[in-house]
Amino acid sequence: MNEIYGTTESEWQIGTIQQTPNFLIYQIGFGKKEGLKYQFVRENSDNIIQKLIDNDLENSGVRFKRIVRYYNHIDGYDCIFFIKPRAKRYWLNSIALRDADDTFMDLKAAGY
Repeated sequence: MNEIYGTTESEWQIGTIQQTPNFLIYQIGFGKKEGLKYQFVRENSDNIIQKLIDNDLENSGVRFKRIVRYYNHIDGYDCIFFIKPRAKRYWLNSIALRDADDTFMDLKAAGY
């Protein structure tokens, strides 16, 4: 993604990879080089994530509720959090390519 969006001052960076008992959270952020430090996980994070996944009001048109892509601007960084169950099938290379395609489409739709 840095080949497309990266500049001499800003780039996409891998943030923290955090594990909860039920989920993995993979953070990617765009901003000042080598400065991404924000972490998503707090106490009771499994409950917070489960509420995001089970939010029937906002997810009313969703058929499958297994993966969350959470976008947020934090401390000068545009962050994407991939939140998925710990099962290996959600973290295969083929799924990573699909996630990248979906993320690019989201960024394009948002005007980036």
